[in-house]
Amino acid sequence: MYNVQIVTGNIRGAGTNSKVHMVMHGSKGVKNSGKVFLEGGKFERGLTDIFNVEIAALLSPLSRVTIGHDNGGVSSGWYCERVVVFCPFTGIEQTFPCCKWLDEDEGDGLIERELYEMVSLRQKRQKKHPWSLWIWTSDLPGAGTDATVFFQIYGEKGKSDEMKLDNKTDNFEQGQLDKFIVRPAA
Repeated sequence: MYNVQIVTGNIRGAGTNSKVHMVMHGSKGVKNSGKVFLEGGKFERGLTDIFNVEIAALLSPLSRVTIGHDNGGVSSGWYCERVVVFCPFTGIEQTFPCCKWLDEDEGDGLIERELYEMVSLRQKRQKKHPWSLWIWTSDLPGAGTDATVFFQIYGEKGKSDEMKLDNKTDNFEQGQLDKFIVRPAA
């Protein structure tokens, strides 16, 4: 799983209605993700679209990314400012500047570009793997609660801050299973 941020430039006409895709290339240059369509993004002027991209191979650190679109839609031209890719498994965040049009009618007319990392912006973030926490409330009469429920994680290096468990309006009802995705703070 990779966290991908696509930043659209803040200039007139920068957004696109086209279908945007990317390819992530591994550092050995042999492996790549194949074409991944980034569905659900708005790709509007000055905004950042965030995607969780699942691919089978571990490619991090990446050597480059290829970004492009299908040139469809009414406003197909697009000004991509940059692509940021974070791999939670390695903790590496890489920035791939673009700062160019992907538009047949602007600049060099390309609608697909290879982007190379600006190594000076590379960050090694602490690996934070989300936890899946399942809590069963007993089916005994009166077992549920409407109280706010918190929990802490204790380990060899100390303990976490208290974290509130809340994923919907009626958690912790009698005989109910509640599921939470928890991302402990660094």
